[in-house]
Amino acid sequence: MTTRVLCLTAAFLGAVAVSRASITYDSGRKTIAVTGFSQETPGTLQDVFRHSTEQDWGVVAYDAATQTCTVKAHLVIGASDGSSTWFRLGTKERPRETLVIGGLISKEEARAVHKFPILADVPVLGRFFQSVRKDNSERELIMFVTPQLVPKGETAARAPAPGAS
Repeated sequence: MTTRVLCLTAAFLGAVAVSRASITYDSGRKTIAVTGFSQETPGTLQDVFRHSTEQDWGVVAYDAATQTCTVKAHLVIGASDGSSTWFRLGTKERPRETLVIGGLISKEEARAVHKFPILADVPVLGRFFQSVRKDNSERELIMFVTPQLVPKGETAARAPAPGAS
């Protein structure tokens, strides 16, 4: 198991505290952990892609034609110690980026035996009077998440639909 760590140190103008942001990859668990990014400079998928490329993790790909980033590992944002981590999807130019979450796969295997009564129980000849059917199925759940900022004082139910004025 190999764990690679890349730490960033960011100091903010007018701020006394120094923030420790990190993006780590655990190849044994195939997990990328993003922690310590502040509200002023939140982490992004571009940061994850850049670190994956620099460290040669090989689990994050970017397609410039469709402007999509694919993460082939578990992406964990935040730490369990109660500290806050800020992560941004989209940009000012494209604020409504859609995050596609996939990989929830269910597999089913079924086997059914159909027999002709009595004759199927005869040794050797019984195989000619029965049939075995095997079915394998696989399903994948894919979720599309598009965050939307709701103006202060409004609820999501009353927020205007995208494109409405």
